Amino acid sequence: MQLDVLGEIQNTTVPVSHALLPVVEAVVNSIHATEDRFGDQVGLSGDIEIRLHRVKQQHIPSAGRPPTEPVVAVTIKDNGSGFIDENLTAFQTANTRAKVKRGGKGVGRFSWLVVFGDAEIVSTFESSGKKLTRTFAFRRSAAGIEDFQERVAEASAPVETTIKLSGVQPRYVAAMRKGTDVLVEQMVEQCFDYFVLGRCPRITLVDATAEGDSVTRLNDKVAELGIAEPQTLQVGEHTLTVRHVQQPHAAGRIHKAHLCANQREVLSFPLAQVSDVGNAPLAGEDGNVVVHHAFVSGSALDEAVDSTRTRLDLPDGQPLLEQGGMLDLKTLREAIGRHVDTKLADVIAAEREKHRSKVEAHIKAQMPEYRHLIHHQPEQLARVKWTDDAQKLDESLYRLQQQWELEIRRRQSEVEKQIDEGADADDIATRLYQVIQEVNEAGQANLVRYVSKRRAVLKLLQHLLGKGVLEGHVHRIVFPLRKTADDVAYDDHNLWLVDDCLSFYEFVASDQRLDGNKETNVDSARRPDILAFKTGDPPYHHVALVEFKRPERADDNPVQQIVDYAVLLREGGARDARGRSLPGLPKSVRIDGYAIATLSPALEAKLRTGPGNMQRAEGDWRWYGGMPAENLSIEVLDFQTFVRRAEQRNRAFFTKLGLT
Repeated sequence: MQLDVLGEIQNTTVPVSHALLPVVEAVVNSIHATEDRFGDQVGLSGDIEIRLHRVKQQHIPSAGRPPTEPVVAVTIKDNGSGFIDENLTAFQTANTRAKVKRGGKGVGRFSWLVVFGDAEIVSTFESSGKKLTRTFAFRRSAAGIEDFQERVAEASAPVETTIKLSGVQPRYVAAMRKGTDVLVEQMVEQCFDYFVLGRCPRITLVDATAEGDSVTRLNDKVAELGIAEPQTLQVGEHTLTVRHVQQPHAAGRIHKAHLCANQREVLSFPLAQVSDVGNAPLAGEDGNVVVHHAFVSGSALDEAVDSTRTRLDLPDGQPLLEQGGMLDLKTLREAIGRHVDTKLADVIAAEREKHRSKVEAHIKAQMPEYRHLIHHQPEQLARVKWTDDAQKLDESLYRLQQQWELEIRRRQSEVEKQIDEGADADDIATRLYQVIQEVNEAGQANLVRYVSKRRAVLKLLQHLLGKGVLEGHVHRIVFPLRKTADDVAYDDHNLWLVDDCLSFYEFVASDQRLDGNKETNVDSARRPDILAFKTGDPPYHHVALVEFKRPERADDNPVQQIVDYAVLLREGGARDARGRSLPGLPKSVRIDGYAIATLSPALEAKLRTGPGNMQRAEGDWRWYGGMPAENLSIEVLDFQTFVRRAEQRNRAFFTKLGLT
């Protein structure tokens, strides 16, 4: 053999995702062989059979289908010209140019021995008025071809060539564990151009599954497709051809673009990445749902495909090389996206309208914070895909909201710059008015979103309290445990549930030791549930304490705890670096204490006789009192009252927005 087989195998790469490549290479060789023998009659006289051999395992009878076993060998049989002298010579020559006019690279057979261990070939062909049979093995060895034999065949022997690829290499075993339908679909996609052009023999795939032989005619699968006439796609100076194909929808099928070279697919990508077609199946002309494919081919792709046929040697997002005349993959993908959008303009418009009406109805009924997008961003809103997943829909609308706000800020900056530069006020009055209007609407939208969040939080609290949850759950909703205001974003806490003023406190500590709190001078390991400071002069002019007590628990008095904390804050007592005692809060700083608990008879009895001169509010589950000597006010709220008061403070907003 006139080549270093082991060296060629080492230099041949087959990605795991292209594990079927050796089979495709062998099938394409069979297509060429049948074309050589039958010419224009290949579609009538040519035959190729692909037989998949799977590992035989015993299965315990059970309900459902048995598991899919991996393919361990593949046999390809055709009635083409066979291993005649010129074909055998080409097979024995590395990088042969025998099929260069057909896009052949002369190295495809080496992929056989990358994915499989060896290949066995038996070929009977016509030569000088008689029939010869050649048999040999193609293996991972220095010689490559072994056990070569040639003999005269019987005159009645059929002209046919059989190639058996066996011994799947370990790294490809999982990739070959695919069902018949998947393998058929991959074969059709890989050899699509041959099927469409009509110069294709009959190709049958026989899959020896655990349920028996499954026979599929690949040509019939192509007949199921809706294939349009080819169209021209101009990308810079490169002229390409696009053939649009619609395929009946099935699980796992998506809209795809296929880049082809020499009548074979090289790579593909989802059309949703580059076009407005989206991910959902489309309505076909016959009313059935379909997925759309765009098969792209041309000389620029033929010349760029590498020897493994798994990649295109083209720049990707490199404008300098593109300016030099090279086809750029990024530019090509974008051009395909625009081409598909034009081809499917009516379908996409109908789908958008269907999505738009659903999204707008949902906004009006459930998401009023996005109502302004209907007027200000109609085109962009029409691109939002409807989904029954409320969270995903909210994320899509929120992204659109942010884009709109960024655009408003950009326009606002432009107007402000013109004003600073002394532009005539009358000239920019209209633009200024429009920007101000949109700034106001953006602010209102954010307010609506914030109020909607408050309503959701209150509903959650009502649900949890109905189930008798622990106070820790309520605490976490109000403010995350073991966190401070430095750790938590403004929108991520709900201090407004206790008192709206608490939302504006500069420092908040939740369930943290007093001696570890940088804002206190207290030497104590005790941990208030929530301690909040509002800055002033001297450093604070207001402090708040919040305690949560487990529902139905009355074994301690929350008022006593608040008083104890207030006394600790007044006394101070922590030491500085020199060991000097630090002062506590002056009496001029007001301390407000809040306790959220279940006002059981036992707890109310303790409140009545405990510190703070607590008094029950008439007709309400609420107690109030304080200690004037400590400038301390205290309020004890039942959990239900706590939620009801928060709802009352926000009811006007809920009513205005139609949130019930």
